[in-house]
Parts: sequence; structure tokens; C-alpha cells
Amino acid sequence: MVKRYNGVDILLGKRCNNNCRHCSAYSPQNKIFEKNKIIDELLIGKKHNKNTVFFSGGEPTMHGDLINFIKFAKTIGYVNIMVASNGRLFIYENYCKKIIEAGANIFYIAIFSTKERVHDYITRTKGSCKQSLGGIKNLLKFSENVYINIVIMKDNFKYLFDTIDALLNLGIKHINLSMVRPEGKTEDKYNDFAPRLSELRIQLNKIVSERKFKCLNTTFNRIPLC
Repeated sequence: MVKRYNGVDILLGKRCNNNCRHCSAYSPQNKIFEKNKIIDELLIGKKHNKNTVFFSGGEPTMHGDLINFIKFAKTIGYVNIMVASNGRLFIYENYCKKIIEAGANIFYIAIFSTKERVHDYITRTKGSCKQSLGGIKNLLKFSENVYINIVIMKDNFKYLFDTIDALLNLGIKHINLSMVRPEGKTEDKYNDFAPRLSELRIQLNKIVSERKFKCLNTTFNRIPLC
């Protein structure tokens, strides 16, 4: 559990309802961290005048106490309460409302493609694309602070333009493009996951030169400049 940009990262465990080929959080233990440990981390953060908490995993929505942790964080004075998720459980509108009413106000959702065959291949979970996109739609009904993170890899980079276009049409305003990391499941076979930079450059040039994408707040992470 590492402190982050005037905030505190709360890792709720390694459990996830996807099984992504490239997962950097992979753990064979599938561990969920103890409730008391998480409460202690939140209290320590406030003692150090932290105003931001970032709940992540694994998949944090798989932790049965996530809503209670969010409520507690809000009660003790955290201002920015962030949740990093694959968005699948937000397909249930009532759950989506409960998370927001509890105090979560910024969401980081991982999506790899808006094409079902591509996204579901990467997550190795049939139906995950449809659920994640449905979850994003529900979040956008109640919050403007929905940030999309797209991990770039061989399996999806040729569809980046179409993915961003579809997300823009949903109402997304913030997108982060991040190169796949050489850790977790990719550590020993990174070249099998990372696209050739010469080919990736073509796709990125299309994106940055597209006029209708200018309204997006787009960031790039871990992508070599050369």
C-alpha cells in the first residue's frame, strides 16, 4: 500500500473477475487484504494530511467492503475518493449509485477495445466488453469524472482509433494511453505483448491529428518518444 500524489493507494487485493493476458497485478494467491489493515492505512493517511485515496486491486469492486471503505474515507475527511476498476460491476445501476452516494467521485476504468472480440480475448472473459461498456454508460449518468485507461499491446493497437472514437461518442472526456508494462504476466515475454514502435507510431499519428479528438483530454504514458 503505497502513498501516491498527496494521497494514499489502498490495494484491496489481487482478486479479479477478469483474467487479463497482460495483468501486472497478477498473483496466484488471489489475496484479499484484511479490513483492519485497510482502515489503518486510511487513518494513517489522514494523520499525514492526505486528501486523496485511490482504491485499486485486482478488482476493487470484488471486495465486499468497498462501499464501507469509501464511506469511512469520506467521513474522516478524504476529498478525492478514486476507484480504479474494469467497470464490469457498474453495469448494475443500483450498485453504481451506491458507490457514488457513498462518496466515490473519480473513476478510472480500464478498457482495451470497444470491439468485443478484441477486448474479451485480452481479458479472457466472454461478455466482459459488453459489461464494461455498460458500466461506463452508467457511471456517466451520475459523474463527469470518468477516466479511461487503455493499455496498448499487440492485440489492440490497430484498433485504438476506433476505440477512442466509440468512447468519445459515449461521452468520455478523459483518456490515458499507456504502453503495456514488462511485469506480472508479461515480465518474461514482453516482446510477445508490445507492438513494434514503427507500427504504433502510425496509429498514434492518426489519433493526434484527428480534429474531433481535440476536445478530449488525452494523456500518454510509458510510450517512447523516439
